[in-house]
Amino acid sequence: MLDPRNSTLGKKWYAHHVVSQDAGGSDGLDNCLILCVGCHENTGSYGG
Repeated sequence: MLDPRNSTLGKKWYAHHVVSQDAGGSDGLDNCLILCVGCHENTGSYGG
């Protein structure tokens, strides 16, 4: 869900795995969220 307070125009977006691939998660759409860099950093799993 996009947060209207989050100014992301021109910034990078990241695919975030809900269940990490290390834990057996897939690359399927049902396991991925598209997040801005700030939100991805807030997941605690940011790093590439």
